[in-house]
Amino acid sequence: MQKDAINLYLRQPPGKVNLQRQRWLLRLMQYWPFQNLGVLEISRQLPYWGRLPLVDHRNQRILFYSPKAGCSTAIQWFLRGAGLLEEALAYDPWVHRYVAEVYPHEYSIYKELPKALLNHDFVKIKVVRNPYQRFASSFYHAFRHREHFFPGGLPKGFNMQDFLDVLENLHKPWLNPHFSLQYALWEDMVPGLLDEVLHLESMDEEIRKMNQKYGWDDPLDRKVTVLRHAAPRENMKEGNLHLWPYEDFLKKFPKDYSLFYTDANFRRRVYNFYQRDFEAYGYSADALKS
Repeated sequence: MQKDAINLYLRQPPGKVNLQRQRWLLRLMQYWPFQNLGVLEISRQLPYWGRLPLVDHRNQRILFYSPKAGCSTAIQWFLRGAGLLEEALAYDPWVHRYVAEVYPHEYSIYKELPKALLNHDFVKIKVVRNPYQRFASSFYHAFRHREHFFPGGLPKGFNMQDFLDVLENLHKPWLNPHFSLQYALWEDMVPGLLDEVLHLESMDEEIRKMNQKYGWDDPLDRKVTVLRHAAPRENMKEGNLHLWPYEDFLKKFPKDYSLFYTDANFRRRVYNFYQRDFEAYGYSADALKS
């Protein structure tokens, strides 16, 4: 597949930094230990850091997240605790629109985030997902929005293995965050920043423990979750789904994502591509479901 026929990088071209992000960067540099990095280098990297985190001043906590890693569930839990969920849902049932269009400006996120990051009273939380499960969800997202990600058209029979072939031949740090690593550049720059890691697979129990630990009264309520990009999942038993053409998944997608990984060689390739996520967040190479 020709590279000019795909659009799997961020929409923002390499090196171009949004003005508000530039201001956020300059504020952040006053607090974080970036002495070994030049401003230009950081500016070029900033667009590829993933989503900007959310700040909850009521509970003194910060949420980091990645697309296709339970972010809709986590964001709505976070906004509800911050007293903002009703406002967000009134703006748009898909809370990502509120987070992108209202939240950063209404609550001065670019000004407040650096100070909150430096404040040791703020609990820094990141939500993550099993990389095998996330990659299956990313594949679905890619072909569901194929007009955007593959403006040159998808070849007939394009499958999950073909998708991995494409990703392996692109520059990983520049990938769209729906397909890139969950592990972010800042996690190398500021090791030990995170206080808590929430695993999507056990988020209910981990949030319960956090509530006890920090004195919060904020359980996860999955009933409020409004999902826009979730796949219509069905019971399937067939294996080697990584070789099935995407056309077969347009109307149904397996509930059991491990069926994509019955081939050991393909599973190993996915592990190698997302190895940093597996290692950083405690997922085993053999953990296909949790």
